[in-house]
Amino acid sequence: MKRRRNVAGTAQDALDALRQLADHNPDVLPAVSWAGAFGFIVAELVAEVAKLPYGGQAQQEVAADDDQLSTDGVQNPVKFAHDLARFYLEGAGELVHTLATLQMSETTTPYIGTAPVARSALEYAAKSWWLQQPQQTGRERVGRAMGAMRGDFAAAAPGEWDHIAAQLEQWASQQQGFRVLKGESKITAVIRAMHPGSEWQYPYLSEPAHGGPLSVLRTLIQAQDRQPRSDVVDQWLRTWIATGAVLRACDARSRLRGAEPWWSQVESVYVIYAERLATLANLDEEDSE
Repeated sequence: MKRRRNVAGTAQDALDALRQLADHNPDVLPAVSWAGAFGFIVAELVAEVAKLPYGGQAQQEVAADDDQLSTDGVQNPVKFAHDLARFYLEGAGELVHTLATLQMSETTTPYIGTAPVARSALEYAAKSWWLQQPQQTGRERVGRAMGAMRGDFAAAAPGEWDHIAAQLEQWASQQQGFRVLKGESKITAVIRAMHPGSEWQYPYLSEPAHGGPLSVLRTLIQAQDRQPRSDVVDQWLRTWIATGAVLRACDARSRLRGAEPWWSQVESVYVIYAERLATLANLDEEDSE
């Protein structure tokens, strides 16, 4: 099935068009390609936010804490924590761009593939948000980064990262009063902290991502019966979940670096379609905010 690329070329044009579509068709969602258009806009936003220079609290804590927390084995741990947060944000932007590409494909109709991509975008954005909370100190931020890394080392092949893990353990033991924040990096808890009331989102994306029977049967029935409305709602939901997480991570990074958020137009369009989805997909009000 061929899909038509019917979206304006620039981000501003696309935002204006999405508003007009919402005004003219208050009871329906636009075609899936428009969800892709919004995803491209958010991916562009990530590219800009990721490049924000050190400023505000971020600059202060790197200057104040990095020398104190550095050792021969681990240099500049605070900067590393900020770099890790940026990496997760850039990864989330790349995944949202991939999601948008699938939804705007001219040759295929997206069914299953957008779910695992959206779930990964949610995970990456949530980790970036979790590492960039302005209320954290530099020491606490490094603790969270260490916790995230320790989880990855535990899952790695035996011996593959032993030398790095040993350096991190030695570093942690040398920091008086330092505490690695264990357990807090579990992704479901992080997502819940980032977006209260969103507990349903991760399982919703995980079911099709893992080939769960209910999701497969539902998708198969939709495809056989040609139920475009259900397909459109699902695709928009996946975009809404992924881009909402990314916008929250962008906001955290901007506040941490002393920059004023400038993407109110993007957020306003996000809210318009969040409200539409809340009605069409029977979401709770707190989930659509």
